[in-house]
Amino acid sequence: SGQVLTSGGVGVAPTFQTAASGISYTDAWHLFLGASVTITGTTTLDFTNNVFIGSNVSESGGAITVTDAGLYLISCTVTRNSNTSAIDLHLYIGSTAISGTRFWVDSTMGNYAGKSGSWVVRLSASDVISVKGEGYFNGSPATGSMTFFSGVRLGD
Repeated sequence: SGQVLTSGGVGVAPTFQTAASGISYTDAWHLFLGASVTITGTTTLDFTNNVFIGSNVSESGGAITVTDAGLYLISCTVTRNSNTSAIDLHLYIGSTAISGTRFWVDSTMGNYAGKSGSWVVRLSASDVISVKGEGYFNGSPATGSMTFFSGVRLGD
């Protein structure tokens, strides 16, 4: 929707050209936990509130289904709500935990201890991505939430 100045090479005058399309909101989401919650076992963390959900993704119970295949940047921050429980989570595609995505916060780390992570993940059309595990998580219905789940499609 804009223009960029493009070089034609040595001795050639630069010209303005239409910029290539970039990242858009259609293949992106940003969710947050609207209230503190305890989950056990391998339960999907239901991010109950959203800042936005793009038109090419859908959300149900905290799980995101993508419409477009591609390379996605996925980010998550989780925060404990008390010093009496540990957090143990993984990022999942469907029912399979993705290697290298474990969040572990020990119960001795103090109130509001947390972890953040970002991963580049290849997703196929109709893949469902979620955060699953157990713990007692901090949430708030407004700007106070400290538990988030975001993603954006980077390209093919």
